[in-house]
Amino acid sequence: MSRERKTVKPPGSDEEKRVLIALIEREAGDEAERLLEEARTDAERTRSAGKTKSDRILEEAERKAASQVQRIERQSEARIAAERRRRALQRQEEVFQQTLKRVRTRLQERVGRKDYRDILLGWIVEALIGLRAGQSKVNASRQELRLIDDALLRRAERNLEELTGRHAALALSDGEPLLAQGVVVSTADGSLVFDNRVQTRLLRYQSEIRSMVHGRLAELEGAGGESHE
Repeated sequence: MSRERKTVKPPGSDEEKRVLIALIEREAGDEAERLLEEARTDAERTRSAGKTKSDRILEEAERKAASQVQRIERQSEARIAAERRRRALQRQEEVFQQTLKRVRTRLQERVGRKDYRDILLGWIVEALIGLRAGQSKVNASRQELRLIDDALLRRAERNLEELTGRHAALALSDGEPLLAQGVVVSTADGSLVFDNRVQTRLLRYQSEIRSMVHGRLAELEGAGGESHE
């Protein structure tokens, strides 16, 4: 007669198993919580690092943009200043040329007037002083030569002596009349010449004329700026 074999369980094995499972579950939960916290920390660190890097990139971009804007503004201001300067110089040159043109026109208009002989006298004496010659000849345009008679030549000699103490014998030139307005005084042999034509005189005094024109323009511009305030 056979006997049934029975498995003998160790005392308290089920309880130990439950305790062990509970312990494992708790450890697993703690580990999972730790891993989750680390993951959260890493994620936050990554986001923070990413934000910091983004902020740096943004700040750098803003600095570059601001620097570029400033550079563009400086370039624009320089171009505007250069353009203003160019226009001012152009305006000054236009006024200067217009002034010369008006002077030439007005002097030409005065040729037929009675006081023009006095103008010719002044130009002749000025040329005599510059030439410093004992015997001299004077030439002028055909229209002006009609006004330069012996009486005018003698007046020029007297004025020269009164101004400088020097004497000069002055006569009319036997050459072709000048084409331009004004006078030319030369030595008797023609070796030295003092050109006192209108155009030459304007060139001689162009620096002074420019200064007067520029000064007058500055006054007008200043007055205009005050009136708009």
